[in-house]
Amino acid sequence: MKYIKYILKNINLLNISLLTAIILWGYYVTMPSLKMDVKFTLPEVQTLPDSKEETSPEKQEASSTEYLIIAEKNLFHPERVIPVEKKEEKALPPLLKPEIVLYGTLISDNISLAYVEDKTSPITTPGRGKRVRVLKKGADIGGFILKEIKADMIELTRGEEKMTVNLTSPSKKRD
Repeated sequence: MKYIKYILKNINLLNISLLTAIILWGYYVTMPSLKMDVKFTLPEVQTLPDSKEETSPEKQEASSTEYLIIAEKNLFHPERVIPVEKKEEKALPPLLKPEIVLYGTLISDNISLAYVEDKTSPITTPGRGKRVRVLKKGADIGGFILKEIKADMIELTRGEEKMTVNLTSPSKKRD
C-alpha cells in the first residue's frame, strides 16, 4: 500500500513521457529480432559434362629445383638479370671543425654533463629558438667525441685530432 501511494504521488507529465519513451525504445529494439521472416533459395545444381582428366605437361607440378631460378634472377630488372654494382670511390669532403660554444658544465660524483651548442648545425624548435644540447662523456657532436669534462673546459677528439673548448674565451677574460 505504501508503494502505491508513493507511485501515485510521483506521477507527472515528465515521468509519463519518459516511461513511454523507454517502452517505445524497447519495442523497436526487440521487435525486429522477433519478426524475422528470412527465406533462402539455393541455386540449382549443375552437372558438368563427363570428360576424362588428361594430365598435360602444363598441369604437372614443378620440382623445387625449378623454383631456384626465381631467387637467382631479379624479377624487377627489365633484362631479368642482377645489375653489376659500380664501385666508385668518391672523395669524401673534408670534415669541418664544428664551432662549439660551451655554456656550462655540471660535475657530480656519478655524472658529468656539458651544456654546449654547435653553431654550424644548431638545433632549433618552433617557438623556442636555438636549443642547448646536454652531453655526457662519449657523446658525439659534429663528428667529435666528448672525452673529458672539466669545470671550465671540455675536450673533444676525432681520431688523432683534439679540440679543447673553454667556458670563457681567452679574449674575454677579466683581470
